[in-house]
Amino acid sequence: MAGIPSAVDPMSTSSRAAWRVAAQACEGLFANTAELGVADGLVESWSYDEPGKAYHFALRKGVPFQDGTELKAADVVASLQRFAASAPGATFKTLMESVTAVDDYNVDLILTQPSGAIPALLATPDTAAYIMPASIVQGRAPTDALTSLVCTGPYKLDSYVPDQSVTLSRFAEYAARTDPSDGAAGAKIAYADTINFVPSTSANVSNLLVSGQADIAPDFPLDQVTTVENNPAVTVNAIESGAYPLMQFNTRNGLLANPTLRQAVQAALDDTTVMAAIAPDQKYASIDSSLFPADSPWYSKEGSDSYNANDVDLSKQLQKKAGYNGEELVLLYQAADSYTPVVVQQLQDAGFNVRADLLDSAAFTAARGDDSKWNMFMSGGTSYGDPLTVVFLGANFPGWWNTPEKQALMAEFTAGATQEDRKVVWDKLQALIYEQAPFVRFGGRSQIDVTSSHIADYPAMRGSARGFYNVPVAQ
Repeated sequence: MAGIPSAVDPMSTSSRAAWRVAAQACEGLFANTAELGVADGLVESWSYDEPGKAYHFALRKGVPFQDGTELKAADVVASLQRFAASAPGATFKTLMESVTAVDDYNVDLILTQPSGAIPALLATPDTAAYIMPASIVQGRAPTDALTSLVCTGPYKLDSYVPDQSVTLSRFAEYAARTDPSDGAAGAKIAYADTINFVPSTSANVSNLLVSGQADIAPDFPLDQVTTVENNPAVTVNAIESGAYPLMQFNTRNGLLANPTLRQAVQAALDDTTVMAAIAPDQKYASIDSSLFPADSPWYSKEGSDSYNANDVDLSKQLQKKAGYNGEELVLLYQAADSYTPVVVQQLQDAGFNVRADLLDSAAFTAARGDDSKWNMFMSGGTSYGDPLTVVFLGANFPGWWNTPEKQALMAEFTAGATQEDRKVVWDKLQALIYEQAPFVRFGGRSQIDVTSSHIADYPAMRGSARGFYNVPVAQ
């Protein structure tokens, strides 16, 4: 594997790319299918009592942890309590009134309000709700990050040296489900004896693959795809609209706390040109306003009239209405956001005074948490199974979008008992996103994993935290 995740404890970070190690070693009560649907995981069965605001989970019996102990209800309780205390579990926390062990194999979850979203909020690897032994996680704050993992998955973590190496090996006692394999759901076959994560950068990842030093490069840099797609030593595996670039606005402090000025920025942008700068071949890009891809049940065209406006006159009218007089707007970005100069030029052409600050990863992460240091920053999203798992929609994500209108719709969306009920509200939420402009979505881009000739088959799976089981290795 090319690239070392920054952490192995999925509850210690909201970075989905950092959840890749846990995706090999750990499992949750529910699991995502390849298209991010929700299926049973460590649960044998479950039920939801909407009037009673209660879920009941019956666990699979005889499932071993990698330390030899058996999965029990107490482990689920401790893990869900720790997940609720974590940043990735913030939405789940608002819904969890209590979680208790009925006996060794049954767990009751009582909610603060009715919600049909719990299976999606607990489905891994789209969320970090992995189950670990109570002996390890009970009472341990998520900020006290684990440096090793004990879970129930097909691979076990052997070693982790930050920034140097991660090694996993097949867990011989793994208790697989018997359902057909489908993403993280169903049977998981550990074809490889070991999985090694090795250091890589965007500059050397192609060489690692071609030379055989790496077999899989997940989230391959889009601007390098044309350099390898005709090389017989590698295979480009692309999932259409598997990710998308964003520009996040500071809605809490500074000039862009004014929603009219955010609308002015949105109106000035030519997303078609931005996506052309992001993707060297337009087969890897799409111009679409929906936050979810066309094959998702959450696909929506609401708000599309405000997408890709490329209307400088409208932008200037909105600037005037907002009282903007050429004050400096600070935009933060990282080296991987190579398209940033295109965005800056478009905004400057519309009359904005933009200063773009290039920061390394550590400085960028620190700066975006301080609402006094920026007005905009470049970001991105991946494929999500449910809108409630979209990290940047959270009220505490940098940008801090939390208007009364959003709060009311989020509460209604969370309370929905069925997919149909919740989709009606999601349409309203996406319309509100384009009205209040907490961020700008430029368009869709392919999720690209490049594999070497050693990989015999690479099943497609949406999301940046996929597992690498069910991947045969050529002999």
